[in-house]
Amino acid sequence: MDYRKVASIEGLNTKAISFCLARFFFALAYWVVLAYLPIILKDYGLRDDQIGILIGTYSLGTLLPMLPLGILLDFLSSKRLFFLSLILFFAYITGLFYLRKFLFLFIIIFLGGLAAGGFIILLPASFFKYVGESKRAIAIFQAAGYLGFGLGPFLGGIFLRFTSTNYFFAFIFLSAFFLAIILFFLPDIEPIPIIFKSYFADLKNPAIWPLIITLFVIGMHFGAERTALVLFLKENIKVSPFYIGLFFSIIGLWMAVISPIMARLKTKNFSLLALSLAWSGIFQFFTGFTWNFPAFLLTRILHTAGDSLYLLEINFIIVSLFPGERIGGHSGFLFTLRSISVFLGASLTGLINQHLGYAWAFYISGSLSLIWASILGGLFSKRFVLLNHKRPLC
Repeated sequence: MDYRKVASIEGLNTKAISFCLARFFFALAYWVVLAYLPIILKDYGLRDDQIGILIGTYSLGTLLPMLPLGILLDFLSSKRLFFLSLILFFAYITGLFYLRKFLFLFIIIFLGGLAAGGFIILLPASFFKYVGESKRAIAIFQAAGYLGFGLGPFLGGIFLRFTSTNYFFAFIFLSAFFLAIILFFLPDIEPIPIIFKSYFADLKNPAIWPLIITLFVIGMHFGAERTALVLFLKENIKVSPFYIGLFFSIIGLWMAVISPIMARLKTKNFSLLALSLAWSGIFQFFTGFTWNFPAFLLTRILHTAGDSLYLLEINFIIVSLFPGERIGGHSGFLFTLRSISVFLGASLTGLINQHLGYAWAFYISGSLSLIWASILGGLFSKRFVLLNHKRPLC
């Protein structure tokens, strides 16, 4: 069955909504752990450099399954791959609850990265196969992830502030349980015969290369945030876990609201991507200068407006550049590259935190985004017009 045609006729139908719900519950469980992972590890008695290694290990584990699972998604049952990732995720949160030693945490966090990498590639790639080039559907799917990103850390912060870590982890298990239920209702994407030389032929499009570099820069940006942002709030801004959760909630709801609105913006080149990356980089840089919670929150609201747009643009570009029957493998390839840069960014940020302080992670990552945005906008936005395998975008 050509799911892309069905979705374009029916719009955001029941099955597409199931994908959005799965995205929401995964983001809820994923972000409640990731947001507080540096604090949890700090409470376990680990040093900043060890925390940086573990966050980097998580990112490394995330990237490893992306390419193979992306390719497997093109010719195997998607549900089997989903439930494999789900089993690893349950093992991860169980181990994180019980284990304290660095070596054991290294192993279990690596497994958690494998689980996260599975969902990170399988959910969007399956959804893209199903809905095709519907920017509205992609935006709603993205908004569901932002909603989970906001509510997960907010509720997690409440549990940590007013109850105990036992209730915090119980909430994580409950979120993962609801994710498991939703997975049963997802359509099993029909596999196709694989011709590997077709993947290489798709990569001849010159628009692929600025996209690859952009994903690398964004990955460095994300790696810096994952290692420094929560610790910057805790150590520099001096806020409690409740306010950390409140911050994620406000940002997540903000991004969920503006993402569908931004879906109305259309372009045939990289101009919007460059503009949004530059906007994000400016306010990433100024985050390091914030001195209290209101200033930090306002700066991050402005920053994430750029994040929302460039993430939407990237997803739309990926869907538009590659044929639906091979989008799993290509998505796996691109997100593997991004995860490599997240690993590098997180590891380097751990060293920066140790020797320069948490603010420098924002100065450096913001500057990197601004430099590449200038190159992307100046050299590539007019030269490379995005073409999919059949027709120009509109």
